Amino acid sequence: MLFLTLSFYSCNSERQKEIDFIDNVLSEHADLSNYNWLVIIPGVGCNGCIQEGEYFLKKHVSDKTIGFVLTNISSLKILQQKTGIKLKEHENIYADTDNAFIVETHNSVYPCVVEIKDHHVVSLEFQSPQTPALRNLEETLMK
Repeated sequence: MLFLTLSFYSCNSERQKEIDFIDNVLSEHADLSNYNWLVIIPGVGCNGCIQEGEYFLKKHVSDKTIGFVLTNISSLKILQQKTGIKLKEHENIYADTDNAFIVETHNSVYPCVVEIKDHHVVSLEFQSPQTPALRNLEETLMK
């Protein structure tokens, strides 16, 4: 029982660390905190998960309630070719060339869906093989 309690605390502690980290980075990028949602897409990590993030970007790029952060990207040109999106033509796409949005936990390899209210992170969820964060956001957007 103690092990389960410690595991639960550890997961919650890590999640709070991730929330605090993103909230801190957002404070340095105030324009991004105006969105209701941020989708952070890493360029390196879980290939299938990142492809889902790129597909989500392509499908929802015109939704102005969502800001997209592209981090740890080796080539914006290649990403533009893959998605067919001219990144500089969309003000809701931010190329994180300083890699400030790379979360410093094991979840950094997954796209991240961040909910923002009053310019602060209220929740986040990672798109992983176990967690359908992008589908969950899509369902929320349809409501």
